[in-house]
Amino acid sequence: MTRQLQVMTGIRVVVVALVAALLVAGRVPWWFAALVALRELVAGALLLLRRRHEDGPLAADAIAPAAGGLLLAGLLILVGATGDGALGLLARAFGWAAAWWGLGLSWAAVLASARDVRRLLARPAGGRS
Repeated sequence: MTRQLQVMTGIRVVVVALVAALLVAGRVPWWFAALVALRELVAGALLLLRRRHEDGPLAADAIAPAAGGLLLAGLLILVGATGDGALGLLARAFGWAAAWWGLGLSWAAVLASARDVRRLLARPAGGRS
């Protein structure tokens, strides 16, 4: 496993753990947690398909690290966003903004990976294009 893949796997584990903790604490809605979980399942399935047929990088590999970092940053801000004052309100606003952007970008990366895996599966068994 390459160093970059180890870091990305670590970020994913931390994101899932943070979402689970925030869900249990009642700080994120269940549907947000479901979107994150579904994204991880789809990304995992695509990675398995990709590894089975090819080991090269996909186009979405450039988007995924930024998306994961942004989602992680947003969740960490939400962890610290306590209180009803102006600072808490501001922290929640920035935390949710970063979390939504990160989740949106990560879904964009998954869709780009799905497109690439579909192309990979459509080409002849021995051929490279």
